[in-house]
Amino acid sequence: MGNKSSVVLDDFFIDFRRRLDDQDSLPPSSTVLYFDETSEAVQDAIFYAKLTRTSNCRPSYDKLNCPFCKEILPDGYVVQTYGNNPLGITGYIAVSEQKKSIYVLVRGASSFRNKIVFGKDELVPHPFIPRARAQI
Repeated sequence: MGNKSSVVLDDFFIDFRRRLDDQDSLPPSSTVLYFDETSEAVQDAIFYAKLTRTSNCRPSYDKLNCPFCKEILPDGYVVQTYGNNPLGITGYIAVSEQKKSIYVLVRGASSFRNKIVFGKDELVPHPFIPRARAQI
């Protein structure tokens, strides 16, 4: 008798990869934009991606004081945290005086099941965006 959870997980990833091919069912785009990696739009996207990672930083959950978090938002400070338990949906509201911005960050549930299903760090070529890589 095979491992049932392994079969379910395999079926999930097969279905997920099949959905990556859904671009064939999308209408063609009238405009495709490409950005240089030094452009303001790309730099903003990189900043927000890094800022999003801080929502998973347990040492900085209510302080933004670990080296990585301080590098992303040096003058940032947390004004409010929220969540239903340590493994549930959590987040915080942070302020940066330098950027004159308020950030609301949310982290999805941090359960063992999520780590198994979504825990792959492997980047693969994006199916229809040249030179882009995506996490599966």
